[in-house]
Amino acid sequence: MLFHNFNGRKKALQNIKRYMGKDPVVPMFYRTNVFLHSERVAHLVKSMSNTASSIFESEFNPELAYLLAKTHDDTEIGNGDITLIEKQKFSANDWRKYHRGEIKALEKQSESWPKYLGGYQYIHLIFRYIHMDTPTEKVVALCDKLDAINECKHEVFAGNKRFIEPVKNYESVLNKMSRDDDIAKILNTTHPLFELERDYSLDYLSSNARPHTLMSVMRQTRDPSYNFWKLLSLYKFKPCTILDKKE
Repeated sequence: MLFHNFNGRKKALQNIKRYMGKDPVVPMFYRTNVFLHSERVAHLVKSMSNTASSIFESEFNPELAYLLAKTHDDTEIGNGDITLIEKQKFSANDWRKYHRGEIKALEKQSESWPKYLGGYQYIHLIFRYIHMDTPTEKVVALCDKLDAINECKHEVFAGNKRFIEPVKNYESVLNKMSRDDDIAKILNTTHPLFELERDYSLDYLSSNARPHTLMSVMRQTRDPSYNFWKLLSLYKFKPCTILDKKE
């Protein structure tokens, strides 16, 4: 069992609700938590590991990428979830303080946890993801943003206009990420998760949408990335994860 003896970790991550920082995004009909988000990012990473390996060969480590995906938001155990809008306002000094606070809190939290996870020092996994020097970390970072944008699209496809702005914000972030040579190579593949060009209006969609049903989430939309994301969610998690309205 991968996280054996990491007592309290799962519950701590489950208690951190997504998009509930200092400036909460409300309502969120299908609000997720950081544990679910990390698990889904790990599955997204697995789903594209063959693609990444074919591009980067030995520079991409599938096992390490999976562990980084699982732990990439563990630092939020100390600081809680910070929304994208809040992070976009951070100065360089804000980021330094933020990361110092995250690491300090996590080091204290993890004092009673095993020092190693899957052959890697647990705390070194955290530092490695923060620095993001190799294609392995970049693949995880990309999957992190792809899960986030599709969480937001899931709200818009259910008629929640409040998430139109977050979708557009993540589109902007992904556009900036695509300027990185390694990430551009990934995005230029034919994997459906990376088909991000949107040929529909978020405003029109949300005005004509209804809460999700099993039939509606099984139905294909004009958005290949979102289609892949929701089917993966149904396959890897209980259907209630993306079907039960919470707000």
